[in-house]
Amino acid sequence: MRLVADLNVSSPCRDRLYFVRAVGTRERYEGIWLNYSTDKGETWSTDTRIDLFEKSIGSKAIVASVAVNKDGILGISWVDAQHDPAQQKNDLYFAISKDGGKSFQRPVRVTSVSSNPKTNANADVANKFPGGGHYLNIATKLDGSFQVIWSDSRSGIFELQTCNINIK
Repeated sequence: MRLVADLNVSSPCRDRLYFVRAVGTRERYEGIWLNYSTDKGETWSTDTRIDLFEKSIGSKAIVASVAVNKDGILGISWVDAQHDPAQQKNDLYFAISKDGGKSFQRPVRVTSVSSNPKTNANADVANKFPGGGHYLNIATKLDGSFQVIWSDSRSGIFELQTCNINIK
């Protein structure tokens, strides 16, 4: 679960709070969900599901993170096995909202290579932390882009990866 506040002076959604979470268990994944508050947490919006794909094979979404940039654009990232038909390998996904969390653009796959968490080098870590632990996070940069960091096992062992996501 992550909580972020939009404190950007120029943002159309200034002072809005955003709460994002991955719901479910290893037996039953229920997706990435968002709620927002426009009154400093007194009341909250209804649940909005973020991990909606055009051709979904079922979500295995875990380890969500959230940030809001200087323009009030909300970015949410998470790890999901959506790209792998067997749902054993993970990828990083990212979705944005330009209207304060009311609607989202379709998620995009950020990684170009899927990550298999269950390797000999990772030993039992993948059973406890299939997403590589809680090492997923987002920071925003002065230019409005998002810098994402996540744990990835494409090399056979979990290592931190990072990339910059520009919003056009």
